[in-house]
Amino acid sequence: MKTISKYQIIDHGVEHSQFFSGCGTAFTEYESVYTGIGDTPFEALEDALNDASMDDWDCEHIENELSDKSDIPETEHEDDDELSDDASELYHYVSIRVK
Repeated sequence: MKTISKYQIIDHGVEHSQFFSGCGTAFTEYESVYTGIGDTPFEALEDALNDASMDDWDCEHIENELSDKSDIPETEHEDDDELSDDASELYHYVSIRVK
């Protein structure tokens, strides 16, 4: 298990899947970045943490610090039937940089 000495969470907001530019570690002090997607910021954060864990990073202390879901805003969505084709590809993106 790799120990995380420092991390940064970046909330990119809602983007269309074709236009999300990504997130990297160039010119930063971090060595890895994991980006999650979801219908809400919390789901996107969980996805990013899961990816980091799969790459053998110990994310338990981050998960413990962020365990209070009330601090993470929920994104309101219309019914799926009312969404256009373009809107159906809108997702919330959250990245975690670690070192």
